[in-house]
Amino acid sequence: MLFPILQNKFQNKKSMKQKVFSVIAAALMTIFIGAQAQKVHTIGDSTMAPYDPETTVTRGWAMYLQQFFDEITVVNYAKGGRDARGGYNELWQTVKKNMKAGDYVIIQFAHNDEKEQGKDGADGRGTAPWTTYKTFLEQYVDETEALGANPVFITPIVRRYFTKVGTI
Repeated sequence: MLFPILQNKFQNKKSMKQKVFSVIAAALMTIFIGAQAQKVHTIGDSTMAPYDPETTVTRGWAMYLQQFFDEITVVNYAKGGRDARGGYNELWQTVKKNMKAGDYVIIQFAHNDEKEQGKDGADGRGTAPWTTYKTFLEQYVDETEALGANPVFITPIVRRYFTKVGTI
C-alpha cells in the first residue's frame, strides 16, 4: 500500500521538475530569440554537464537546452566537479575561443565552490566566497563582455544536507 503513495509522490516531483525546467527554458528562449542570438555557450559543473544516456542515468539540465531552439546553437562546456576556479582554468579558454560578439554565455558555479567549508582548498577544490569565487565570476563577466558577448548567471543547484537521523 505504501509503494503506490511513494510512486505517486515521485511522479509529482518529476512532473514539477519538468514544469520548472520548461519555465526556465521559456524564459531563456525569450531572452535569446528576442536578442537574435546565434549561439549559447554553457559553462558550469555536473548539474548542467552533458552525459551519455547509454552509460548513466545522470543528466545535466543544459544537455536538454538545444531541443528548445531551432535557429540557435547551444554548446555545453560544463563538466562535473568544476568550481569557478576549475572551470576557468580547465574550460574557459575553449569557450572564449568559440565565442563571438552577440553570443550568450550561461554561467553556473557554486555547487562545488562550497567544498572545503568556504575556503580555497589545498587540493584545488572549493573557493572562498568573498575573494576567489567572486574574482573568477568577475573574470567570466569581464572577458565575455570584452568579446562582445552577453554573460548570464544561473542560480546554482542547492546541495541537501541531512543529519544522522535523516532530517534536513
